[in-house]
Amino acid sequence: MITLNAICLNWAIQQERMKELAVTTASDRKQILSLLLGNMQMHYTYSECQLPDIILIDKLKNEITLSSIIADKRKLVLKFSPQNCYPCIEFSMSCLEKFALSIPNIKERLLIIISDANYREYQAISNSLQSDIPIYLSKDTTLSTILKEENTPFIFDKDKDYTINDGDGLFMKITQDNKKLWHFRYSFNGKRFLTSFQSYPKVTLKQARNKKNEYLSLLAQGINPIEHFKQQKKDLEADKRGMFENVFNEWIEYEKKRLAPPTFKTKKQIFISSVLPYLKNKNLQDISKNDLLKIIQDKEKTAKETASRLIGYLMDLWSYAISRDYCEINHLKNIDKKYILKEKRTVTNYNKITDIPTFKELVNEIYNADNLFFSMQNLLKFSLHIPLRANNLCNLKWDYINFENKILTIPRKEMKVKNPNLNDFSLPLSDEVLKILTNQKEKTKELDINSKYVFVGIDLLKPLHKDSPTKALINLGFTRDKKQSLHSMRGSFKTILEEKEDEHNISDKIINSTFAHRKS
Repeated sequence: MITLNAICLNWAIQQERMKELAVTTASDRKQILSLLLGNMQMHYTYSECQLPDIILIDKLKNEITLSSIIADKRKLVLKFSPQNCYPCIEFSMSCLEKFALSIPNIKERLLIIISDANYREYQAISNSLQSDIPIYLSKDTTLSTILKEENTPFIFDKDKDYTINDGDGLFMKITQDNKKLWHFRYSFNGKRFLTSFQSYPKVTLKQARNKKNEYLSLLAQGINPIEHFKQQKKDLEADKRGMFENVFNEWIEYEKKRLAPPTFKTKKQIFISSVLPYLKNKNLQDISKNDLLKIIQDKEKTAKETASRLIGYLMDLWSYAISRDYCEINHLKNIDKKYILKEKRTVTNYNKITDIPTFKELVNEIYNADNLFFSMQNLLKFSLHIPLRANNLCNLKWDYINFENKILTIPRKEMKVKNPNLNDFSLPLSDEVLKILTNQKEKTKELDINSKYVFVGIDLLKPLHKDSPTKALINLGFTRDKKQSLHSMRGSFKTILEEKEDEHNISDKIINSTFAHRKS
């Protein structure tokens, strides 16, 4: 296929006018334009299509392909209306020859093709031409079908990049693969610059000209357009990166790497529900201290504990943002919580069973609670022997259990105390604990459960929720005067252990290590 590009001749003449067209008179140029452009407006239009190779017949009746004629040179193809009378054709050729003679080598770039059905036209043009401008007949109807516009010139081009100038530095580059690219060339402070306005037809001629005028306006103000728009883009990108939602997403991904999954999930949810609705469409630079205080104080009305946490979370996020130049001021730094929160935060202390008779009752209830889901019962049994925090207990994995060496090992990163200088948390396992774990493993095997978690939930895949064990204890009757939660198990365990400290020769170091406290 040959690429056929249709371009108003005004372009071709304007191109050559910069050379030697001045030898013709203004009247001649007017006649040529009138002939070749008719009543068309004085600007070029552009369109393209794919033209198959066709057979042409020369004056000696030799057959030749269109592609071979075009070869590696552009050809300006003229197609005249068969409705033209003989005198009109003669006059047209006269004007054409004046035009051809005024420009060196122009005849090498001209080509006349006439349909075989219009042989009269062919004869008229052949007889009127005094120069050797090539003229051919075509029996193929494809050409007539495609080139429907009469008295309109076309440019045939084959496998060659070329440009179409529009004036004032604007031009279109047409590549070998038929891409049309807008370019603008200008000078600034003695240097030449070249920039692109993207491609046609994505950017229309009108849009390209408007863009050109915008560049020319900046140049008139002594501004380099390329540098201007580059800085504008840079500022826009910086502004976008500094939007609260983008900074939050970046920061929360950082937090994900250093926090235990449950802690991370809680922190993220607090921001999604309590902060993002207020700040997501704001830039950090535009967020004031009052904006943050309002969020905290609104949260305090419904959740005092969460509001207290939120202060620390916001200070941490802003500290992160400052380190990455998203903003310069941490509004909450050096502000005491007591001056932000209107009411004193109350710390929830969980009741715990510490007297031996009641604790034995608790043990018996758990061990005999056959109506409980097997996974829940085994978790509660396990919690009587191993004082893990609720998150660690409910998310315990089989990989952490070494049956052969009778030891439990939890990676330090999943513990509340994440001191990298500390080893992974480890505890020895008693025979009773191993018995509980063995029972749990057998039950899961019977049910064909394939989960990495030890204490699976009802769905037999995900772990038990951290709040579920406390609800189970309440259902067993451990509420009101005998209140006990899963968290309270650690308190009961620690109190009883401390009471037996001397009897069993237990040191404070062992106790703190068992509970994975910060001072351990």
